[in-house]
Amino acid sequence: MFEVPIELLEHISGSEVAVRTIGGERARREGGANDGNLHRDYQAGEATWTASFLLPGKLGSRQIIARAQEEVLMESANPSAYGSDHMRYFGQVAIKPPVIST
Repeated sequence: MFEVPIELLEHISGSEVAVRTIGGERARREGGANDGNLHRDYQAGEATWTASFLLPGKLGSRQIIARAQEEVLMESANPSAYGSDHMRYFGQVAIKPPVIST
């Protein structure tokens, strides 16, 4: 089983600030595999998580990052063999405006 939060953050004047959606909520999704909040794809041994957000304005030169932490809940009969009953994976990517060619 998986638990994954994905959150958008923006670097402003040396601080990280939560990004807000058009509706004013924090740009954050949390859930498991394909539960409606997130979409999970798995190819060639790599998992990819996707979340969608509607943001006000243009991305322009904003410094927005998407931060995700995948928590894998072990289903082992002996979780102590792993030293813990779950493993965590962390990732962060920069969000950039799409390049549109004509």
